[in-house]
Amino acid sequence: MASLTSIQQTANSMAQGLWCLRANSCAAIISMICLSHAACLAAGQGDKPIVATAGGKVEGFQTKNGVLAFLGIPFGQPQTKQGPVAPQPVDDDVPPSKFAQDEDCLNLDIWTPGIDGRKRPVIVYIHGGSFMFGASSDPAYDGANISKRGDIVFASINYRVGMLGFLYLEDFGTEYQGSGSNGIRDEILALRWLKNNIARFGGDPENITIMGESAGGANVLTLIGLPEARGLFQKAIAESGGISAFRTREEAKD
Repeated sequence: MASLTSIQQTANSMAQGLWCLRANSCAAIISMICLSHAACLAAGQGDKPIVATAGGKVEGFQTKNGVLAFLGIPFGQPQTKQGPVAPQPVDDDVPPSKFAQDEDCLNLDIWTPGIDGRKRPVIVYIHGGSFMFGASSDPAYDGANISKRGDIVFASINYRVGMLGFLYLEDFGTEYQGSGSNGIRDEILALRWLKNNIARFGGDPENITIMGESAGGANVLTLIGLPEARGLFQKAIAESGGISAFRTREEAKD
């Protein structure tokens, strides 16, 4: 998977060495050249659909209901300074793929009715999971049906979770600056990428709704109040989650 050089400096500014769940499906960053927008449309009608993003070209596929899917699009660099992730407990009732942990997790999935230049409404879904688990690869977050039924562009994003996504570590050194909210930092990075690229997938960058449930809902409420997220979305839907899940710096130290 090729890196996105256009966001490298932003990604590297985040606290290093944090893990999260990685979407199991990945889209290939391809070396083909799309000579024009018309050529992109032609590729979508005949062969596999190809979109030229600001950081490289991505290849998707057509789902059973006719919607185009682009899975595992990278929006940031993996954070790997701390080394490999320690073994985690396994739940025999849950497919292991849902808990596959990899620091190379900053990617997102997009479903769209067409890469035709139309300005469709955009929904960006932020998954739940008690801030400890979850991923956009969960079958429950497949956006093909809602994309077709509503004629919308649906995106589902990944972010770092668990201790290394939300644990406050700033007292251990400047390299951990902002470590207590790295999952939120990831979401802002994803929203910036979508703001700059969603028009290429048939979406309207000025009509973006962020939506989440449980921990995702709490993250939505947080993003509403963050100056860094201002202008990256226009509407918000929070389901179940509340900001009571977050703590002050003083409470985090305790």
